[in-house]
This record gives sequence, structure tokens and C-alpha cells, in this order.
Amino acid sequence: MKRLALVSTIVFLITAVAYGDAVISEIENQKKIPAGDIIGAIKNNNSVEYDSVAIIGDLDLFQLGTSDADVFTSDSTHDIIYVNSPIKITNSEIRGPFRAENINFNESLDFSGTKFLDDANFTLAKFDGDANFHAAQFLKGFEFGLVEFNKNSQFEDAKFICNANFMMAKFSCDANFHNATFDKDARFYLSNFYNNSIFSDTLFFGDTNFDEVSFNGDAYFLGSTFNGKANFRNSIFVEKAIFSNVYFNTDVIFEGSRFLGMSDFSEDRFNGIADFSNTQFVANSYFRGDRFNEDVIFWNASFEENLFMNGTKFDRIIVQWSDIEDNLCFAPSIYLVLIKNFKDFGQYEDSANCYYQYRRFEQKRKQFGWSKLKDVLSWIFWGYGVRPTRTVFTGTLLVFFFGCVFWLGDGVQKPTYPYKTVYDPKYDKWKKRLKDARDAFYLSLLVFTFQARGDLRPRRSYRYVAVLEGILGILVFAMLIATLNM
Repeated sequence: MKRLALVSTIVFLITAVAYGDAVISEIENQKKIPAGDIIGAIKNNNSVEYDSVAIIGDLDLFQLGTSDADVFTSDSTHDIIYVNSPIKITNSEIRGPFRAENINFNESLDFSGTKFLDDANFTLAKFDGDANFHAAQFLKGFEFGLVEFNKNSQFEDAKFICNANFMMAKFSCDANFHNATFDKDARFYLSNFYNNSIFSDTLFFGDTNFDEVSFNGDAYFLGSTFNGKANFRNSIFVEKAIFSNVYFNTDVIFEGSRFLGMSDFSEDRFNGIADFSNTQFVANSYFRGDRFNEDVIFWNASFEENLFMNGTKFDRIIVQWSDIEDNLCFAPSIYLVLIKNFKDFGQYEDSANCYYQYRRFEQKRKQFGWSKLKDVLSWIFWGYGVRPTRTVFTGTLLVFFFGCVFWLGDGVQKPTYPYKTVYDPKYDKWKKRLKDARDAFYLSLLVFTFQARGDLRPRRSYRYVAVLEGILGILVFAMLIATLNM
């Protein structure tokens, strides 16, 4: 065994040395192009096309502005330089700084597969042709702030080893960052995506800032991973927003954002706080199959269409029931968890209202039978135990009903006295009937509240009616106490 391990180690070392030598040989054999040659070609409006080369020296396109013919002065501070040559430098290395501030690229730009070993600065640049950075690598510094992409921008499979700054950038056509990797912070603050933006399967290892970004086309973050804090405060999503199968490994904040189109957060994992407070969801929103390992906050969020949370698990949700009751699609497991959640954190009224709606949905789902009948009676008489007003109304109705029975059936026995009857002969017929009704309802109230009846008593067989009303009164008072406790 020891010999086998020794042989394996020797083979590994030989392979590693051979691979390293091959890489070094490849680097040394790369054709080296002086940066000045590229600047000269662009200055003469000649196309630039290289593959698998190494660009040596500072590639400073601002040097193109040395003659008045090349420069259009927009104001006293900034000069805009127009580049009319298509540029294609693929699978290469740019070993010096790349400076392209205020450059207007009128033709296509292709740096696919190219490594930028030093700073790359495109601040205030404008791309009127396609910008292709597919599989490009940025190792030191990267600045794309205030850039305008007027055609498609391609950053698929790109790797940003350094901080990536796209603050206040404008993407007029599709922006593709599929499978890109941001090793440090990614900043898109105040940027505008006028068409589709694709960040699916993208890895964000640092903090991500999409605050106040406008996504005017479909926004795809399907399958992406956020290892740092993800900020989407006050952003607007005009069309579909797809965040399904996303891992948020720390806090994610959508506070104050607006989703005007469908939003899909299905099968996500939230390992930090998820803040959707004051967020507006205009179309259907999907949070199906999610797992929230920390607090999820929907405080003051508004939902104008359906909210789907089937199969979602959370330990604590901070929300007002009034914000979601009209839009939350029925799922028994979610309702039961919400009821417990509200009760655990002292939101007793929300817990009661959620329980009431849960029982109403369950009642509608049942087939007609004894179980459904019990549910209907429970709903009518005491609102499933969480509506005290229903119980008070039921008691009032019973007192009125039995009062009518005593009155119409002449079931009230009135006292007599040796010197006069209880009724003065001068009373006419209608006044007598009104006094009989008053006595009947008064007796009904006394019986229902199981108090001493005084001078009024039920007559003959109406004693059994009084016993029944007394039993119902006890039940109604028990239900009232139970509902008040709940």
C-alpha cells in the first residue's frame, strides 16, 4: 500500500509539473501585440481583429482624442471620442490598463474569452454596436458606471474577480449575464434595463446592489446564488420577475419594490432575513416550496392578485393578516402555520381571523353530511369560536324567538290579587296585547339568563319550553366565554 501511494504521488507531481510547463510555454509563446499598434489602427479607422494574443502596454483609447477631428466636446468637462472601427480581441490577454472613458463605440466590440489582467475602465462609454464580453475575465479593476449599451450586451460566463461596477448603466437591448461569476461586490445601483435582463445561474459571492433599478423587460434570476447581502430596495419590475430556485445565503431586501408583472420566487432557499416590507405585488406572486430559515417580512406589503405559498416552510413570518387575507390562495398547511405564527407572536386578532377563514374554506370543501352540517351550525352560532358577535346575535335571536312563543301561545302566567287583577279594565284590547308581549319577552330574557322569574311564570306545558330555553342560554353563554378567550 505504501509503495502504491508513493507511485501515485510521483505520477501526480510529474503530471502537475508537465501541465505547469505547458501553461508557461503557452504564455511565453503567445504573440505579443503592442497596445500602440491597436490605437494606431483605430485612429486610422481600420478594423482590429486578434485572437490568442497578449496586448502589451497601456491600451488607452483616450489617446485617440489628440486631434480635433476625433473629438466632439459635449461640455467643458468631458470629451466624447468616437471609435468607428470594429474591435475584436478574443481569447487573449490585455496585460496593461485598459482605459475607455467617454468612448463612443459606433461598431461592434468583441472581447469574448479575453482576460483583463489590469484595470478596465469603461466609465461613461457608449456602445452603439453589440458589446460581447462572453467568458471574459476581469482580474483587477472593472468600471462600467454610467455606460450606455444601445445594442445587445453579452457577459455570459464572464468572471469578475474584482468589484464590478455597473452603477447607473443603461441597457437598451437584452443584457445577458447568464452563468457569470462575481467574486466580489456587484453594483447595479440606479441602472436601467429596458429589455430582458438575464442573470440566471449567476454566482454572487460578494454583496449585490440592485437598489432603485428599473427592470422594464423580463428579469431572470433563475437558479442564481447570492452568498453576500442582496439589495433590491425600491426597484421596479415591469414584466415578469423570475427568482425561482435561487439561494439567498444571507439577507435579501426587496423593501419598497414594485412587481407590476408576475413574480416567481418558487423553490427558493432564504438562509438570512427576507425583507419584502412595503413591497407592491400587482400580478400573481408565487412563493411555492420555499424555505425561510430566518424571518420573512411582508409588513405593509400589498397584493392585488393571488399569492401562492403552497408547500412553503418558515419559522416566523412578520405580516398583517389584513394584507394577505383576500389574496392568499388556500393551502391548509400554510393556514395552520400562519395561525400558530400569529398566536406565538401575540397577534391574536390576526390568528382568529386566519382561523375563521381557514374553517370557511374547509367547510366549502366538505361533501354534504353530518360533518358539514356541524361546521355550518358552528359558523352560524359562534363563528367557529372566534366571532363573539355571532354568539351575541344568536342569544338575542333565541330570546326573541322564545318570547314570540310565550306571547303568541299565551304561555305567560300572570299573578292575581284579591282586590284587583293585574290588568285594569279600562285598558283596551291593543294595550293589553302590547303588555302581554312585554311580559312574554321579559320572561324569555329571565329564563335565557337563568334568573329568578319574579311574578311571571310559564303556563302549563310552556314550563318545558322554558327548560329548553334555559339549557340553550347556558350553552350560548358558554360559547360566548369560549370565543372571548380565543
